Amino acid sequence: MRWIEAGFVLLIALDLIIIFLAIFLLTPLYALAAILVTAGLKGIHNNVRIK
Repeated sequence: MRWIEAGFVLLIALDLIIIFLAIFLLTPLYALAAILVTAGLKGIHNNVRIK
């Protein structure tokens, strides 16, 4: 039983670490994606206006 409990604790700890890493790594990527999308939309609007 002790080994099973230790395994569950390790799994929970690993899940938390993975979630925190994903949040820290993905937020800058999402920010960059949002900036690129807004810049792309502005560029499309400018091209439409020019045409």
